[in-house]
Amino acid sequence: MKKKICCLLVIAVMMGDVLCFAGSTPEFRGVFKPELRFNAASPFMYGESRIDLLKMEIVSHVTESAAVRIVPIVRMNTVSASNGTVDFEYGLKEAYADLYSKKCDVRIGSQIVSWGACKENNAVDVINPSDYRDPAKTKADRKIGVMAVKKSLYISDFTIETVFVPFAERTLFPSQDSAWGQKDTSALDGTDLPDARFSNSELGLRISKAISGANLAVTYFNGQEDIPSMKAMTVGVLTVPDPSTLAFRRTQMLGIDFDGGLGKLGINTEVAFFRTQDLDKDPCLKNPYVQWILGLEYDLPLGIVAGLQYSREFESGTNDGISPIPGVLDDGYTPLSGLGMDLGFFTSNAVGCGFEKKFGESDLNAFELYAFYSIQAGEEGYMVSPALKLSHSDGVNVCVGMNIFGGAQGSRLEKYSDVSYFYTKIEYSF
Repeated sequence: MKKKICCLLVIAVMMGDVLCFAGSTPEFRGVFKPELRFNAASPFMYGESRIDLLKMEIVSHVTESAAVRIVPIVRMNTVSASNGTVDFEYGLKEAYADLYSKKCDVRIGSQIVSWGACKENNAVDVINPSDYRDPAKTKADRKIGVMAVKKSLYISDFTIETVFVPFAERTLFPSQDSAWGQKDTSALDGTDLPDARFSNSELGLRISKAISGANLAVTYFNGQEDIPSMKAMTVGVLTVPDPSTLAFRRTQMLGIDFDGGLGKLGINTEVAFFRTQDLDKDPCLKNPYVQWILGLEYDLPLGIVAGLQYSREFESGTNDGISPIPGVLDDGYTPLSGLGMDLGFFTSNAVGCGFEKKFGESDLNAFELYAFYSIQAGEEGYMVSPALKLSHSDGVNVCVGMNIFGGAQGSRLEKYSDVSYFYTKIEYSF
């Protein structure tokens, strides 16, 4: 964390100097989006949230072939309590410099890289870790920027992207005291990241090609998982997790994704194969594992757009013969997906659907409904999210909706039923 803060400060100072001496006037824009949540189980209680209250964007085109972009944010954290305790966080979402040419673009600095063809849930989108301290936020808001150098090379209909990340970052979890917390994650949060040296750096490569209105891409990644995991050890006749081996594992990923369609039917799919390099067969580790996501989208009558998505993780050997450790891991050990599917925080096997109906003169007026059902054995459950979006005037949008959780008794989603909430959100763009 200290490495990232130092790098961000250096970048911010350098970019500030560039902005001061740039030939063009810097552009300032942003969005102010206060949000109020009320717990569905106790309507007079504030719901816990971590919202990006204010997001600024400062862009300066230094020359025709160079620009800098800084995105400071103010995050408001509301504690679920009758008094609505609030505190604020300040930081940089992104801060980078762009260099352009006809055949090649280069981006240097803290940035967010988005890969994949599917919506919200992706298997090949592995560069940025996620902030799950408020898992109900959209994926774009959960992503954590990483220090990286990204190069995009354009050759005919091909785009070749390479991303070099000098040091890894970690996924953030809700604390046990949080309304979103379910287990003590202090051991995960306290695990040291790999040392900042070249051998621990990360490399991503993505080659995509446009084919008759569709897009096909192949992705490769060699780096660290975002979540640490344990090895197994033998105690007498039992095989149990060894907490002393908790560490980030180096992993390779090879993936393919497709985005296209047949007539009114849109089709997108992703398949990713993951293999941990420093272990072969260990019952505590998902090694190897495969993630597959298939999405369909269709234009129905009355201007309704419907979508369907199936996501599945195929594991190898996880928890096969693993016994719990009384007083330490009483309910056994199930590693989370260190990379890949963002929906993996809730489930690794689910069916989702979505509907959107726009109305009025503005494309921003819409009713949306998104839901998914976990069909993972022992973790059956659901989330339903209806929302009504209204555009009041230029730059002012209002959204009211709810996120409702439920499931089989004892499942993760059933435990989140107490966190279900109603919300009202206003977005003012300037």
